[in-house]
Amino acid sequence: MAGASGTFMLLIFQINILGFTISAVNSTNFADNIVAIPGGVYHYFKKGRMTWPVAWVVIVGTLPGMLIGYYLGLFYLPDPRAITFIVGMVPFYIGTRLLFELSERAKA
Repeated sequence: MAGASGTFMLLIFQINILGFTISAVNSTNFADNIVAIPGGVYHYFKKGRMTWPVAWVVIVGTLPGMLIGYYLGLFYLPDPRAITFIVGMVPFYIGTRLLFELSERAKA
């Protein structure tokens, strides 16, 4: 609920197209998450589709990652090119692994 839209779409757009700095991107992504996440949780809860064990795992995994990512981006990676490269490597790794898992070699 929190990471995919902010990381893979909004962050890239804000840095490369709008020319935002990392601190401005972090602030706007936090504001977006404050609005978007409770709305999504409310919708799932209202429809009776909330799977609480999965929700707790996501919460416990997201909070430390969010804090670590915030401080790394703000204090250790202020250059937008470094962030863009790191963010680009994540989908590259996922796509490469997916292609490998679909290959005949992985099935054997």
